[in-house]
Amino acid sequence: MVIWRSLKSAPALSDLLNNLLKVLAPSSEQTPPDNTPAKLEHLRQSRCLTILDNFDVLLQAVQLGGMFQPAYEDYGELLQYVGEIAHNSCILITSREKPEGIDGMEGDHLPVRTLYLGGLDSTASVQILHQKGLIGTEQDLQQLIDFYRGHPLALKIISTSIRDLFDGKIAHFLQQGSGVFNGLQKLLTKQLQRLSTLEQAILYWLAINSEPVSVEQIQTDLVPETNKARLLEALESLKRRSLIETAKSVEGSLS
Repeated sequence: MVIWRSLKSAPALSDLLNNLLKVLAPSSEQTPPDNTPAKLEHLRQSRCLTILDNFDVLLQAVQLGGMFQPAYEDYGELLQYVGEIAHNSCILITSREKPEGIDGMEGDHLPVRTLYLGGLDSTASVQILHQKGLIGTEQDLQQLIDFYRGHPLALKIISTSIRDLFDGKIAHFLQQGSGVFNGLQKLLTKQLQRLSTLEQAILYWLAINSEPVSVEQIQTDLVPETNKARLLEALESLKRRSLIETAKSVEGSLS
């Protein structure tokens, strides 16, 4: 059995578990247990794949990435339970941020895994652009895809702007030299508002450098000066939020 639930409305964990129990045992005459551990044990007896979408709405803003809001810390207990206890089911969460508590349980040969989703390949990206009615050479299409790293939502948003402002002609848009405005600007602003002051400063300097730089270079750029421990914490938080990458071509560099 596969169950999908969106967490956009940020339901209490007890409400979510009650909902799952109704699906897994709809004809059960048993009264659902009152406490969370008992509900989890009851769920353990069923075999299913449960998908929890938009998990990041449970996490705090302006704090280190992955920290739960106080009212939703019991979701961390849920992740710990399914990650450490033997059972026949699986929980898949989708999130812009990696929740705290997963690091110690995950590994290449362990039941818990983290998968970072990259951009779409050229074929899938071109399909999005064609569906939006954009016009351009193969080179134009690829340049647009490369600029947005194959990010499907970014491509959909900017495609609408190109269609409305430039009659769908990619080349005319590329000549403007500005790739972030309107819908994309709002999306990025919303993400930046979740960051701490130090995280915002790091992204600012990474954008200025526009190429991979070392941790030492970032520390030199920052004003006022930040000690190495706080800098590494902030970098790890940005990585957890999927906002920076480790450059493979230059060891120890970030972009």
